[in-house]
Amino acid sequence: MRSKLKDKWLATMAEELRALEDNGVWRVRLVACDNEQEFGVDYSVTFSAVIEMSSVKRIFVLARKWRVPATHGDVPNAFVKAEKEAELDIFLRLPRGMVIPKDVRRRLGVTNNSELMLELMKTLYGLK
Repeated sequence: MRSKLKDKWLATMAEELRALEDNGVWRVRLVACDNEQEFGVDYSVTFSAVIEMSSVKRIFVLARKWRVPATHGDVPNAFVKAEKEAELDIFLRLPRGMVIPKDVRRRLGVTNNSELMLELMKTLYGLK
């Protein structure tokens, strides 16, 4: 990261990770994974639903035109405390910069973080 705001970004990401961990959102799990991404080939592939800002703006324009009240805001940790469905298994890659303690890695029989994934225990941002 080369931004002048690098330190603020890193601090904010660390705070978000801490909040998710404190809320018991995941457990560390060893998972066999044969889908490593390659930079320049499939590196930009994402599986998370994200709305583009232009779409958000269109929604607000229509809301104003139709006189429907609409607001936009950011609520940190808004949905991370809800329980997820028991039959739904969701695994996440470790976020960059997240450190798993050596004793946990040793207990799981791995030497580095790249061999680990997180098992989602609670909903993450309203995930259904």
